[in-house]
Amino acid sequence: MARIRSIKPEFWSNEQVMECSTNARLLFVGLWNFVDDHGRHPLSPIQIKALVFPGDNFSASDIREMLDELERNGLLRYYTVENKQYFLVTGWHHQKIDRRQKPKFPAPNDECSSNDRRGVATEYRTQSTEGNTEKEGSEANASGGDAPKVVLPLDARTALFRDGLLIVRELTGKPEGPSRTLVGKWLKATNDDAAALLNTLRRAAALRPADPMSWIEAAVKPRSFEQDDVWAGVQV
Repeated sequence: MARIRSIKPEFWSNEQVMECSTNARLLFVGLWNFVDDHGRHPLSPIQIKALVFPGDNFSASDIREMLDELERNGLLRYYTVENKQYFLVTGWHHQKIDRRQKPKFPAPNDECSSNDRRGVATEYRTQSTEGNTEKEGSEANASGGDAPKVVLPLDARTALFRDGLLIVRELTGKPEGPSRTLVGKWLKATNDDAAALLNTLRRAAALRPADPMSWIEAAVKPRSFEQDDVWAGVQV
């Protein structure tokens, strides 16, 4: 379930954040809405794309590059538990969470280790608190690195058969052909309402139901689309 998060003003002038590209910074902030209250989430570029950039023309590989950029700058930490990859948002204690919920995802085995990369990220300190030393990477970024990618909006049907198809493949474990057949079947059940079906698939990606096929089948029944808000119960 998506959560409301806060951004401190000093976040924007943090050196590690400034070293990241514009899109990576936006992704980083977007991730906060979907990680659990301990800053953890599965390392799934397909799912993350659907959650944070639902209407943008990014591929899963683009998202992975942004995640790797955040990880290189110490803003995320990758880890593996029982052969499944996750990431941890470093410095999660800067979030004020009144009622911290139980973890949805496992912690790193060495979460208490002092080996986390570039611990300065845990404080989001501004340059003024770090002295007058300026990092070359920050200077290079400020002087103009790679130009940001121009992102064009997608129409609902194109987005459905690109992003929605990726969600179905990940949730069901089916290859592209059978997954495409399912999308077509569900689209027909919604009277070709591609936007409504895509919203349902995105909600499934966010909620991760135990039986995603049954959950989606129930959600795309005509009555569900006539009477129900597919985002009901999701806090944004």
